[in-house]
Amino acid sequence: MEYTLTEAAQATALSRPTIFRAIKTGKLSARREADKSYRIDASELARVFPTISVNKPDVTARHDEKRAEQAETAQPIGPDTALLQLQVHLLEQQVVRERQIAEQVRELADRERETFQETVADLRKRLDRSEERVLALTVERVVSAPPAPSLTVTEPAVASVQPNPWAGVLARLFGRA
Repeated sequence: MEYTLTEAAQATALSRPTIFRAIKTGKLSARREADKSYRIDASELARVFPTISVNKPDVTARHDEKRAEQAETAQPIGPDTALLQLQVHLLEQQVVRERQIAEQVRELADRERETFQETVADLRKRLDRSEERVLALTVERVVSAPPAPSLTVTEPAVASVQPNPWAGVLARLFGRA
């Protein structure tokens, strides 16, 4: 059986916004329909919020009559039945404890998620501030740096040496070549 938001609110005696908030925070799982409505499984609703039974007078009277008939025709409780009733009682207690533990785990996970989100936000702020500082420092260096000397490439001066036509002949004669 599945409930709509309104039906779930009526079954738990809570408001629609409370049920919707539980879905949005992930405490209660629900299926989203194509028409943007939510469908909540009855067992999932009972896991998170205890449901109340709306007893109509005629239904209650019929149940009371059935119980009275069963009590009249019931056989005395044997040892097997008592053992089974004890086991049912113990299992019900275990379910209650496990629900409490699950709720504590959910609360702890929610707190850790919030802590992680705060840490991420803080780290993002720090990163933004450090980027701003680096940018400010680089702008200051560019603005306050002395102008770089202009480098112009000049061609090397070529010595204008006139060849001496006699130097080659004399150098050969005297053995300097």
